[in-house]
Order: sequence, then structure tokens, then C-alpha cells
Amino acid sequence: MSSRNDSPDETSRLYDVDTPGMYLGPESPTDPSSLASPSNDQLTAIPPLSSPPLRTRWIVLASFSLLTLTSSWMWITWSPIEKHVVKMWNVTDADVDALSMVFMYLYVPLSFPALWLLQRVGMRNGLLLGAAFNLAGSIVRWLRFESYSYVYLGTVLCSIAQTFTLAVPPLLSHSWFPLHERALATSVGVLANQMGTCFGLGASIMVDLSMSAALSTYLGVQCFCAGFAALLILIFVTNGHNTINHETTSKDNYENQNVDTETNDENELFGSTTEKKDDMTYANSLRKVLCSSDGVVLNVVYGINVGAFYSSATFLSQMLPQWSVEGQQQILIGWLGIALVLGGVGGSITTGMLLDRNYFTYYEMTRLLLIGATLSVGCFTAAVEWCAGASDSHVPVFLAISFVGFFLTAVISVGFEYGTDLAKPANEAVVGGIYNATAQAGGVFMVLVGSWILGNNASRDSILMLNFMVLFSLLVGVVLFSVKMKR
Repeated sequence: MSSRNDSPDETSRLYDVDTPGMYLGPESPTDPSSLASPSNDQLTAIPPLSSPPLRTRWIVLASFSLLTLTSSWMWITWSPIEKHVVKMWNVTDADVDALSMVFMYLYVPLSFPALWLLQRVGMRNGLLLGAAFNLAGSIVRWLRFESYSYVYLGTVLCSIAQTFTLAVPPLLSHSWFPLHERALATSVGVLANQMGTCFGLGASIMVDLSMSAALSTYLGVQCFCAGFAALLILIFVTNGHNTINHETTSKDNYENQNVDTETNDENELFGSTTEKKDDMTYANSLRKVLCSSDGVVLNVVYGINVGAFYSSATFLSQMLPQWSVEGQQQILIGWLGIALVLGGVGGSITTGMLLDRNYFTYYEMTRLLLIGATLSVGCFTAAVEWCAGASDSHVPVFLAISFVGFFLTAVISVGFEYGTDLAKPANEAVVGGIYNATAQAGGVFMVLVGSWILGNNASRDSILMLNFMVLFSLLVGVVLFSVKMKR
């Protein structure tokens, strides 16, 4: 606190923590009783201490959301049209699968140097670097889409871009948003990535991408979106205002501040928090997560659940071979994938709002989501088995996959926030990157095991075995979390 606040000659001001910049003191503070109970007509709006960008923060979040959306969109590009591009490139199905698997393969080893660089250069420069890789990869894929080698090169560039973006949602929300909006902001950032998958699946339903001209236009649209996202990052995104309602900032920090508080007074008021975060080196942030028993448990559980989500999305078409009646399998599987993502929309937004309003703690919310994810996968397994004997009944599968998306996607966004909360005051991007690396490793493992179980021709028994593997993994996660995690 500045020493001027101790002087009886200076004007004291009261601020409402929930409404940044709202002055709750009277025009003249000479009457002590009026300071305690200001009337409505005495409320005067003045600039907040740290000048939080109340409107700009949503533009920043939208800019980042478009960037991560295009990254996910380019990841899922080829899976819905696999049969067409196999013929166009004269390659195998495994070669096409490699275009999506490369995102997971590269993230684990490249995320650690990328996160180190992100902490060194700041969020803005890190996102600009990611946007540049994303745009370069999309250009290569668009201009030389008839060559598998060039498409693979462009996809590698896009996957490198992902290492600078996937871990950013908690960092962005903590840097730009007040405390009561952070869970929602993180959920929106995670959700934008899922919406890119929805775009990729929806395009295969609405547009015939078997024609080269249509595919070229489609990739051109992706390239334009990637360029527009890079432009928005360049114009609007900065490293943020991480003094806004920081966790260590209490209501008392806002009381008795002079109206003409200067910049050095603000630094004195919030300096301890900022300095504490700046002192957390990259190595210290890693240790804060990996040397904590709760952090390790949450990492393992997080990796299991994200792996379950990846396997559910990857093997949808193999799980429902009977849906190929009258050649409609691609359309039905496309809509099923969209149901999975849209279920995640509801899960992310709902859990973010509940956490922001303090209806649940992170522990309570995560435990509920883990139980819900396990039950929903069990229902999906039963629905797939039931539909194996009634191929014209699709409703149970659509309902079950929507709930799978609701719970598993919500675990991703809540896990980010929970992990960041456990590792305070570690750098949020480093924390998010560690959890993402675990998630990608879990995804690779479960997809590889799932591919081995299904083999070349998925049978009813192998599909059931795959679903039971996912279900058993989720059960292990629930038990591990409930027994080992501290409340």
C-alpha cells in the first residue's frame, strides 16, 4: 500500500471487487458514516486501478479461438474423405491416418521446448509464431494438395504450430480475465479447438470433396481462415493484464485507494503477485506439477480421459459397420462426430459457468465429470451392441455419444483449470503444456491399442472389446482420482 493512504488529508476510495472501476465512496469523504454506507446517487464510475480491457478481452479470446479452431480443423481434414484421397495419392489407409497421428506424435517431444520458448518470449510472440507455422502449413497443403509428400510437409508445419496453441487457454484466461470469468474463458478456448473438429466433419457432409476443384477450394478456405487468425493475433493479442483479480488479490487490495493512484502505486499494490510469478522459471514450473502427488494423479487421470475421447472419435466408423446401408455410412458417421462435438459444447460451457459461480469446487466437479464420463461410455457400449442387431435404429447411439462428448470434453477444460490451480504460481502455459503432453501420449497409446484390437476388419467381438477397454480405463481413472487425490 502507498503511504499516502495513511494520511488523513488524502481522499479514500472504496471499490467494488465484482465491478472493476466502480467507486463506492462519496464525493466528499469528510463524513465517516457516508464512507461505510454510500447511497446509490454517490456511486461514481472511475477508471479501474489496472485499467482492465473489459471489452478487448473477448476480442483477444475470439482471436485465439479462431487460431486453435483452424489448427484442429486442419488436423481432421483428411479422415472424413480418406477413401477419396487414398486413390488420388495412390497411398494406403495407414498413410492417410499418419496425417492426423503426426499431430500427436510431434506434440509430446516438441511441446517442452515450445513451452520454454513461450515462457521466454511471452504469450503474444508465442502465438504469433504458432500462427506463422499454421499459415505456412496451410499454404503448402493448399498449393500442392495433389502431392502426398507436400501435404505431409504442410501437416508437419501445422502440427508444430499446435505446440504453441494447445496449452494457451489457461494462460490467456489468467492473463486477461477476472477471477469470476476464468473457468468460462478456459472452457471457450478448449471448446474452440473442438469446434474445428466439428467443422472438418461437417464439411464432408455438406460438400462433395471427391472433386479436386472442390477440395482445392476447401483447402483455400482453410488457408484464408489461418491467415485471418494470424492477423487478429497480430493486431489484438498482447501478454495481458495479469494483475486483474489475481488469486492472491483480496478485496482489501481495492479499499482505501486514492483516486489519483499512479502507476508506481499500482505496481506496489500488485507487485508481490507479479514478482512471484516472474520468479517461477520453466524448470520450477515443471517441478511444481511433476513433483506434486496431486499433480501426478491428475495428469494420469487427464491422459486416460483424453485418450478415451480420441479413441471414441477415431474409431466411430469401425464401431458401426452396420450403418453402411445404402451407402449412407459417411453421412451418418459425420453427423455422429458432430453430435460428439456439440455434446462437448454443452459440457464445456455448463461446467465453466458452474465453476465461475462457485457451485462446485474443482475436486467435486472433476469427480462428477469422471463418473459421468464412465457411465456415458458404458451407455454408448450398450447402445452400439444393441444397434448391432437393429441397424435402422440410430437414436440411442446419437444420445449416448452426445453424453460422451459432454463429459469427456468438460474434463479437458476443467482439468486445465484444476491443474493450474494446483500448481500456483507456476506459469499457466507450462502447466497446460504438461497436461496436454500427457493427453497426447494417452491418445496415441489408446489409438494404437484400439487399432491392434480392431485389426483390418472390425468384428462385433473386437468392437465390444475396444469399448470395454475404454470403459475399464475410465473406471481406473475414477478409482485413482477418488482414492489418491486430496480434496
